Amino acid sequence: MNLIVARGARDVKNHLGAGCISSWWQKGLDSAREKKPMSKREEIKARIMERVAVRVEKMLGDEEVIERMTLTEIEEAALKVGEETEAAITAELAAAAQGRREQGQPQCPRCGQEMRLKGYRNKEVITRTGEVKVRRAYYYCQTCRRGFFPPG
Repeated sequence: MNLIVARGARDVKNHLGAGCISSWWQKGLDSAREKKPMSKREEIKARIMERVAVRVEKMLGDEEVIERMTLTEIEEAALKVGEETEAAITAELAAAAQGRREQGQPQCPRCGQEMRLKGYRNKEVITRTGEVKVRRAYYYCQTCRRGFFPPG
């Protein structure tokens, strides 16, 4: 297996040949023009990828700075981006999971009656990948006169 590290379109063109690169580029343009509606999975993936791209771009910064970085500084930068990426993935997946749990009306854990949605509250949760802000649904049972956050 040959490993090719391309520094830009010119390197890809030199490796693949002019005809290959233009057809490869055209396929990308054609798929972008189609603009099919994204699935929920694709939306989550796009948000995660966008957050990761911002972090990587920030890490790379100026080319002159990169060329002067020591191996220790490179490791520290990579670890920081990795930690931020883990937190971003956790936050996006937690938000998506919360949306699925909010479907339907939960029953009161004390009396079994259907509870009424009172609104949403944000809560910072400490996870193994860092702090994550989650948006939780808050429900109220009129029979018991108590409010609850459903588990999850």
